[in-house]
Amino acid sequence: MMTNTRFFVKLFTFFIGIFCLSYVQLNANTYSGNGQPATTVLKGKVINNEQTKFSKVVLLLAYGQGAKKFAESPIATDGSFTLSTTITQDDVFKLSFADKYNMLICLKPNQNIEIEVDASNLQYLVSVSGSSSLAFQKNFLDLVKAKSDYLNEMNKRLQEDKEQKFYYSLAQKFDQYHQTNQTVDNNLLKTFEDADSLHKLTVECSDGKNVKSKLAGSFLSRAISLMKSISDHYQPYRNYKENVKTYYDFSLNRDQKYSQIYAYIDSYDDALELRHKGAEAVMGKFTDEYLRLIGKYDDLNDKGTLENKKVRTALCNEIVAFIMQNNPNSDGQPELYKMNIETGNASLKNVQAEAQKGANAVVKKYQDMYNAEERIKNDSLVALMRKNKSDIAVMIFLDSYFPKEKNIDFYTEIIEALSENYPEHQLVQSYKDQLTVYKGTAGGSIAPELAFPNPDGQIMKLSDLRGKVVLLDFWASWCRPCRNANPGVVAIYNKYKDSGFDVFSVSLDRDKNSWKNAIAADKLDWPNHVSDLKQWASAAAALYGVHSIPTTYLIDKNGRIVAKNLHGAELENKIKELLAK
Repeated sequence: MMTNTRFFVKLFTFFIGIFCLSYVQLNANTYSGNGQPATTVLKGKVINNEQTKFSKVVLLLAYGQGAKKFAESPIATDGSFTLSTTITQDDVFKLSFADKYNMLICLKPNQNIEIEVDASNLQYLVSVSGSSSLAFQKNFLDLVKAKSDYLNEMNKRLQEDKEQKFYYSLAQKFDQYHQTNQTVDNNLLKTFEDADSLHKLTVECSDGKNVKSKLAGSFLSRAISLMKSISDHYQPYRNYKENVKTYYDFSLNRDQKYSQIYAYIDSYDDALELRHKGAEAVMGKFTDEYLRLIGKYDDLNDKGTLENKKVRTALCNEIVAFIMQNNPNSDGQPELYKMNIETGNASLKNVQAEAQKGANAVVKKYQDMYNAEERIKNDSLVALMRKNKSDIAVMIFLDSYFPKEKNIDFYTEIIEALSENYPEHQLVQSYKDQLTVYKGTAGGSIAPELAFPNPDGQIMKLSDLRGKVVLLDFWASWCRPCRNANPGVVAIYNKYKDSGFDVFSVSLDRDKNSWKNAIAADKLDWPNHVSDLKQWASAAAALYGVHSIPTTYLIDKNGRIVAKNLHGAELENKIKELLAK
């Protein structure tokens, strides 16, 4: 009945939120019960209070606006405190430390209770006596903590698992290796590109043997610049060849258990070696000659002899002769190099996929172990809730651990048991009413009728739109998220209004002019706008259990609710699906 906690590769997380009761619109000042007043004494002790230094604790009703304060006590230096109060019925209270650190407890009339809490973690009870409700709370929280502890244990074991470490470190190291090779590839491809530019320049500025005299100056300058660029981009490859095995040698200490991933690595390296050999065969020797010619140019330039036309022309012709006889691109090396890059990339994907496959298998092993234990713990939590389902203390955990959206039958079972035991209790009755509303607006239910006035006072009925796909939209002019969402609703309306789609807007406004102005400003051009102008006291909102806006329901042609709070592409796709039926 409880949602499984899922594992993720590299990271496991578990978070227990501060327990809270669903918002209940009750006025705490109307708190009353049918029982006779009786004094309940709560003696407590706060351990590990040295850092937090809580100085007082306040006992409050846990729900309702302006929740009533029942008792207050200072916390002594040894962590002890005593709360004494008169209560008339079983109820859910809140122990508030420092006005912001809270824990929920269930108290009943005429009890003498002793509890111990931990200032560093108020989510759990260290010890309790004198209350079956608090004993239930402690048992429930102990099970929750056991789940958390087991998850942490699985997380630790995963992080220390040798196979997981192997796949993670290999994938990380190989990714770095590939990135280094990409840098080298880019540099070598640049040498081919510049060599091609150098050859085209030579063809353009010479007759194939001698430089054209008028172009000698510009040719020499541009040729030397290109040769320097080729040399500069080839040098990183030479550095790479000298050092790559020091950092990236995947041939050492191989375990045959991982033979498949090593086979993919070898395939990657084979493609790498082919393209590097091709580059070396042409660019290696050419680069050495380029460096010689650059050195000669620099030497002549330093001596000032390049100003001599014959000297300059002779150097130009020497460059022309070498370039015309040695074109590194003539045998298709750049294209072959690129083909081998693609071959290597295919092997790269295989390495990554094999590493992910291996890591997933390791994670699944621990996931399965955790799931098995989680099922046992979840069953224990369900059994514990059932055993205590007539105790109002179960409400502390009901919404947090068994949300009605996923556990409707179990949720109903608990609420019905509480209703039988507490037929007049405001909190229980409120939950019962909410459950009734939820069932009435759950997926597959016929949408409850709405009949309210539009801005002109005319009664508009939701049922009048039967036969259309309808977006029921609860909003208000003062609601900024609603106003931000309106353009999206308008776009969908305009796109599908001629295909059988409509919008029925229910405003939680109080001021009619503000409501009308917002309709005009946001271009909400559909005719179905209604409101009883009672804001949060809206009868329509109560009927649909709306406690926050914007809230939307998607209704099919038969008037049945099919979805709630869909947005964007998900909403549009569902509308198209319903219109096609």
